[in-house]
Amino acid sequence: MDPNEDKAKARRAFRLDLLKLFIDKIALGAVVVLFGFLANKWFEKYKFRLSEQRFFMEQRLESIKKIQTAYTVMFHKFDNYTLRGYSRPVDYQARYDSAVDGYTRALDEHGTLLSPQTLERMDYQGWLFQNFKYQDVAAQASYRNFFYDLYREFYLQAKVELGVIPDTARHPVEFDEWSHAKADSLGAQAFFDANFEKWKQRRDAMAGNF
Repeated sequence: MDPNEDKAKARRAFRLDLLKLFIDKIALGAVVVLFGFLANKWFEKYKFRLSEQRFFMEQRLESIKKIQTAYTVMFHKFDNYTLRGYSRPVDYQARYDSAVDGYTRALDEHGTLLSPQTLERMDYQGWLFQNFKYQDVAAQASYRNFFYDLYREFYLQAKVELGVIPDTARHPVEFDEWSHAKADSLGAQAFFDANFEKWKQRRDAMAGNF
């Protein structure tokens, strides 16, 4: 066999091996670059989702703060004006009515980001307080315990909405769920009576277990 031919074959084989190695490195580099590109795109999307979630959480927190402020004003008007011996201002009923309207307005303006369940429960709260816009609120002292549980229910639901506590906690009030059409048809007093009776039966049942 010609030694020169053997050398030529060896050189060709060596070059072929180099070419294969070069191609393998290019392929590996391309895979690494592609992986890095995809990983970067995924990370950017992940950061965007986190940023978006944080934005909506901050907006939801701000919404609840505004609704909570209006609710607290409304509740304390009821609490003060139904307290026996409390020196009420002459226009206490108008002040109470204004506080109820303020809560309704806050819920309308800032309730968009709330979950449907939370919005519904906070809406029911407003309906119950609205019932005494048509009556003398100062004469409703017998409902103070019920309204105190409504107050506790509001703050519990706010914590559930913000993810502070799970929605497995026992709610102080379980609302009798009415549609707007039913409430409009039967009226505020009927809605109030149904929910007060439900609360009272639940309270009595719990008391009987002790």
